Amino acid sequence: MTTQDLARYIDQECLYTVNGLEIVCRILDAKMSYGRCRYLVTPLSGSNSVWVETGLTLPELDKE
Repeated sequence: MTTQDLARYIDQECLYTVNGLEIVCRILDAKMSYGRCRYLVTPLSGSNSVWVETGLTLPELDKE
């Protein structure tokens, strides 16, 4: 995935699932780290943010 591809996810809403808990989040940033995509997410209701690699249901983006 290129940097341009990752940038398209910024400011999109997604679903983050951890231990059976589903949280609707907004993607604040995205990057490649050691060959894996990482996303900085924050909940739509609540506070703080966390970098995650797994558990995300990414939004469908239009092909450009």
